[in-house]
Amino acid sequence: MQNGKNNQVVLGDFQGFGIASEETAGKPRKEEKSNAAESKMQKGQSMIFAGFAFAIVGIIFYCSSMFAMDETTKEISQLSFQTWVGLGTIGIGILLWLVGNILHLNGLMDLGPGESKGTESQ
Repeated sequence: MQNGKNNQVVLGDFQGFGIASEETAGKPRKEEKSNAAESKMQKGQSMIFAGFAFAIVGIIFYCSSMFAMDETTKEISQLSFQTWVGLGTIGIGILLWLVGNILHLNGLMDLGPGESKGTESQ
């Protein structure tokens, strides 16, 4: 379709046919953005569960090593290797959980208001 004033061709927005106008050529589509956001949310959820599992295993290691020690152990330099493994595993679990929460919330914010996983807003 041509504009009568300066004979410039005006393209319509034909996103359904794979043809985009100049305004939308460099912008990602809504479906791509929502798929990326849902992918972030799924990665975040899996990291949250993995962090929880790591922390529980670390707590089990820590408790078992502390119960195995005698009452005379009072300094941190006297802790066993299993105790340090338990503390390290708890720390890794907390970090995984925290990063997973940040990823999940970031994906939720990218989805936008009114949109949630599995629903389409129009």
